[in-house]
Amino acid sequence: MTSSIDGEPVSPSNQGAIEGMLMAGRVLTGMAVGISCTTIAAYQMEICPTAIRGAIGTIFQIAIVMGLFTSYLVGASISYVTLALLPLIMSGVGLVTTLMLRESPVWLLSKGRDAEAKASLRSFRANASSEELDLMLDGMRTTDDGGEAAKGGLAALFGDKTNRKALFIGIGLMLVQQLSGINAIMFYSGTILQTVASSSAEANTYATGMQGLQVVVTFCSAFFMDRAGRVPILLFAATGMVVSTYVLAYYYIFTDGTFKMLALVAFYGYVFFFGCGMGAIPWSIMGEIFKPEVKGLASSVATGVNWTSSFVITFTVSKMANGFQDMFQSHSADWANDHKHAGMGVVFFVYGSVALIGIVFVKAFIPETKGKTMAEIQAELRGDKMSAYSSVQ
Repeated sequence: MTSSIDGEPVSPSNQGAIEGMLMAGRVLTGMAVGISCTTIAAYQMEICPTAIRGAIGTIFQIAIVMGLFTSYLVGASISYVTLALLPLIMSGVGLVTTLMLRESPVWLLSKGRDAEAKASLRSFRANASSEELDLMLDGMRTTDDGGEAAKGGLAALFGDKTNRKALFIGIGLMLVQQLSGINAIMFYSGTILQTVASSSAEANTYATGMQGLQVVVTFCSAFFMDRAGRVPILLFAATGMVVSTYVLAYYYIFTDGTFKMLALVAFYGYVFFFGCGMGAIPWSIMGEIFKPEVKGLASSVATGVNWTSSFVITFTVSKMANGFQDMFQSHSADWANDHKHAGMGVVFFVYGSVALIGIVFVKAFIPETKGKTMAEIQAELRGDKMSAYSSVQ
């Protein structure tokens, strides 16, 4: 069988080379995305005022969902080569604009470059005060024993109980974010929605609409991050995700597929609740809870867990669905034939159960970071009963 790209035949001798280039491109792109995820969240949190830190932290997730929406919107109407050129152009624009960025004041302070840190802070905010710089220094110098901040590295990350707790929180949030199934739904939305649509074209329309909904909801959520707080929004989002996935599980396992509108509402509901906070807040919190001396390493570990979990989810979704369906088939062939997507229902039940665990995790371990300085957040992570600092309202 002869392969083709955009309708043009590809000879077998060239196919291997093309596949190799595609794989190399995916690997390099993955590395670049991982680096971006690690640095952007930290950078955003280090340059913005405390009072709007939540809203600024949402920008990263807005950019992600806008990229996904654009790909779905134009991908069906342009060639594969043209679609590949779009991120190339955007990456070039990103490279140029990155060269215009100033180093963050927090990083400069960690290197003892106080004068440059002050200049950097005022380049971001002309009305920045010396007191704001002092608060940054206080947060950096606060450790478990009240001494000087430790040097970075694995010893500082795992040897300090506050850093260990922050890493536990960061990894936990990333696991809940990914293992609750968001990328399974996003990457396979067209295929999954074919089970409730009358045609492939209708399924793709529903999938594009889901991406658009995620953009709108994520953008709107920025207005509530610094009003309602991170923890209440996370609990609201996770609860909605649990309800939505359990409804999908019920639809696929216990109905004969008649009530397709129920499944469609649940699909859109899941995306709505995820966009409310579970998409953006884990990245925002990751940029807030780590001490400057371990932020790079800790953020890298948490980001690595995030993308590893994403790979596991996207790699296993179809295998899990087929495996559960085969189990039903072996138990009762007639019932399984009447419920052809019951295996997918079990998959959604698993995702919903992860989100349910996420509710418990958020309630038990996540500190509220809204309006708090770096020093206050570190004091809460240490478990101080009373902090010498006052929250910024």
